[in-house]
Amino acid sequence: MRVLLVTATRFELVPFEDELTPLERGNDKLERFKWGDLQLDVLVCGIGMISVTYKLTKILLSNSYDCVINAGIAGSYQKKLRIGTVVNVVKEQFSALGIERTDSFQTLFEAGFLKPNQFPYHDGTLINPGFRYIHDIPEVNGITSNIIHLSEKKIQDIRQKFNPDVESTEGAAVFYVCLQQKIPFLQLRAISNYVEDSDKCEWNIPLALENLSLALFSVLNRLEPASKRNRETMPT
Repeated sequence: MRVLLVTATRFELVPFEDELTPLERGNDKLERFKWGDLQLDVLVCGIGMISVTYKLTKILLSNSYDCVINAGIAGSYQKKLRIGTVVNVVKEQFSALGIERTDSFQTLFEAGFLKPNQFPYHDGTLINPGFRYIHDIPEVNGITSNIIHLSEKKIQDIRQKFNPDVESTEGAAVFYVCLQQKIPFLQLRAISNYVEDSDKCEWNIPLALENLSLALFSVLNRLEPASKRNRETMPT
């Protein structure tokens, strides 16, 4: 079974990679590892939607995988999600794709430039149709932006508009590419901080990375039988 693990930065996979058996560096600058019966390719895309969209699409067009896992840290809008909690992001939105006026923001769906139910969108959102079998990892809604939000006014505007649980800079792009390519996927994020004013921010990246590593190994243990089921649920 072949799995592609996608991350923005190398440090987000520490200490996960330390437990893997390295195989080789692929032609597409993939790091190849073995864990159990799995071949695990690791793609470090860089930060932001543009980089991950280009690199992930290029890899998927030239390689065959049973599933894609997007893993990394994230900021949380919900204090009920403790720092260090690992979540399964099952719904994504592009929070900065729209029209901004002085006192309002319209998504491109609301403005009529995009159809909210045209594939791969559903009511203007991107939804993961599979991998709902991970019952011990909480499911959350995410937004994706190239901007890390620390302005209190902007944070409140986003809360009101999108009501997100977590925020990342790559998640929705991975959703979009995998839905287009009809490949099962999963987005795991470990909460490293709360999305709030920079003067109030409390980060714990080491805890988030440790818990992310544990969650990744737990998922890999269950992945092979679930992957076959999830491929049958992908939209056509």
